[in-house]
Amino acid sequence: MGFKLFNLGLQNWKDTQLIYHALAELSIESLVIQQTRENYICLGMFNSAKELDFDYLKRKNIPVFRREIGGGTVWLDRAQIFYHLIIRRDNPLCPIKNETFFTRFLQPVVDTYKSFGIDASIKPACDIVTEGKKISGNGAGTIEDCKVLSGSILLEFNPETFIEALSFPDERFRKAAFEQMTSRVASLSHFGIWVEEQEVRDRLIQNFSELLGDLERVEVDTRIRKTMKSLEAEKFDEEWLLETGKDRYWREIKIAEECYLFHFLRDDTQVFGRRGDNKLEEIEIIHHGNRVEKLESLLLKEQINSGKILNIIESYIPHKSEEIFRVIKGG
Repeated sequence: MGFKLFNLGLQNWKDTQLIYHALAELSIESLVIQQTRENYICLGMFNSAKELDFDYLKRKNIPVFRREIGGGTVWLDRAQIFYHLIIRRDNPLCPIKNETFFTRFLQPVVDTYKSFGIDASIKPACDIVTEGKKISGNGAGTIEDCKVLSGSILLEFNPETFIEALSFPDERFRKAAFEQMTSRVASLSHFGIWVEEQEVRDRLIQNFSELLGDLERVEVDTRIRKTMKSLEAEKFDEEWLLETGKDRYWREIKIAEECYLFHFLRDDTQVFGRRGDNKLEEIEIIHHGNRVEKLESLLLKEQINSGKILNIIESYIPHKSEEIFRVIKGG
């Protein structure tokens, strides 16, 4: 039995999430290509609901879904082509290592971008990038006996509403997040590429079929619909939605694989910064109301995985050193 193809076009926002959960529950190896009619926000399995401003979401009537796989909190809208790959873990094509999994199954997406003239590549673990910009974010995880990959191709990207829907400790953090997202995330339109949605779907399908073999085009049948319905009660349960996930004592937001913003505030100590590839790109530390510029300067010179980092912090702020180190290191 080969892979099924569900080329679904525009779908209700709930169904765009429920479909691949149901297919994994039923162990139906498949590729799903689709778009959402409505805007919504999707939390990764390990994200905290505290990342969201639910008052704003309620006022704007923006729904939220928590998926059963990893990846970050994302804004999903009509200007994206979603792809979801469901593959059994015992399939010889399915690698055990996540890095190999992403490398193998994101290649068709990379090839799709390249077919439009974009020199795309994979930025480990699971971003697709070009010219220093993230052009596709992805997530994966295990549901029952299957491994699931989920991601999208951005036709257009406008971060304003997404940023408004997120909860931030202060306006400075919000502004920094908007600036970084604007400068580091790009869509096809950013590169002057305006293409029919059907053309993107067709190229994705063709490139995935070269990896997976011939895809059998099928429709969503009664069994799948019943499974989606049964999952709806579970996935829209308030307790599941409001799970804290990785409930850190600091606030962190991922913009791209090489860009994380973080903020920590406790008692008389505040830390704000930006983390890149194993190094600090920016750091501000305020202790007892004063900038600790010497400490900032020393930290900016060190690799984050350096054993010196904790000792350096300890020499300036001993009673908060381990907490600050954890914030800087992230994870």
